[in-house]
This record gives sequence, structure tokens and C-alpha cells, in this order.
Amino acid sequence: GEGAKAVFTEWELPAEYGGVMATHVDSKGMIWFPAGQIGAVARLDPRTVEYKAWPAPVCKVEKDEEQPLHDILIDKDDNVWVTGGGKDKVFKLDTKTFQYRVWDVPSDYGKKPHTGEFDSDGNYWLTMQTGKPGKGWVVKLDPRTGNFTGYATKAEFKEPYGPEPYGLVIDRQGTVWFTE
Repeated sequence: GEGAKAVFTEWELPAEYGGVMATHVDSKGMIWFPAGQIGAVARLDPRTVEYKAWPAPVCKVEKDEEQPLHDILIDKDDNVWVTGGGKDKVFKLDTKTFQYRVWDVPSDYGKKPHTGEFDSDGNYWLTMQTGKPGKGWVVKLDPRTGNFTGYATKAEFKEPYGPEPYGLVIDRQGTVWFTE
């Protein structure tokens, strides 16, 4: 059947990169992923099996520290966007200059930016995995202005835990869907 036609290719990551939680492929076929153990965005060229990593600013990883980079997304210009795990940041790696732009997610919306997605207007939406106690948050970043807008979810929890919005997608009509 159709499943018998599948071909799987595996590449062994450099040990210092740690595990991979998310990957995306750009328009040139490069595979991008957060190398959480070293606090970097990494790229694999599957044709040459060459790895390269760009350390993210303010992502120094201490022993037993929570993974600082989590989700990864490629925009229409092949730039790499990463949510900042325990660092409460959104990172954009410009793949022409290999320079980072960093946005600090306001603490009013909780901690641990998790999953991101672009809407048709170019806004970057993300979930905050650990909301302020009592409320969860879905947040929109307008990359042109740097402004954040937060939307509290309806679920309520007592301290010390808040709701944990997790995955997020945007449908063709522009409706934001998330899990909590």
C-alpha cells in the first residue's frame, strides 16, 4: 500500500545540541530547529549533512536549566522565529544577516512563550504556557511595531498554577485556535 512507499532518513545530531522538539524546512530545503541544550537556532543541510548553529542572545544555558528555546517557525522570507521557553522572549533570526531581533513578552501575560503562528497580516501569535495565576494567555505580537496584545483565556485556576495554553494554529478565516 501507500505506507510501504515511505522512505525515512535519519541524521545524528551533534550531542551538544540535545534533543529536538520542533523542526521546520525553509524554501531552500534547509531543516531548522532549536538546539535547546546550547541555546541556539541550528540548521541542517540535508544534502551535505552540515550542521551550523547561531547562539541566541540572552540564552545562556545553565546545568539543569529549563530548555530556553522551544517552538520554531519559518516566515515567508525564510527567517526563523523561535519562542523563548523559560526566557519569556520571542526571537527572529534573519537568515540573510544571521542577526537576531528579540522581543520581551510582557510579564503581564505570564511566562514561557510556547507555540507560535503567523496570521495573514504578518502578526505573530503565541501561547504563554504558564499564565499569570488564575488566567491563561494567548498573545499577539505585531513585528512592525513591537507591540504585544494579550487575550486572557476563559479557564481559571487557583495558585500556584495557572492555565497552560499550549498549541496554537490559525485557520484560513483568521480564527486563532489553541489548546489549554
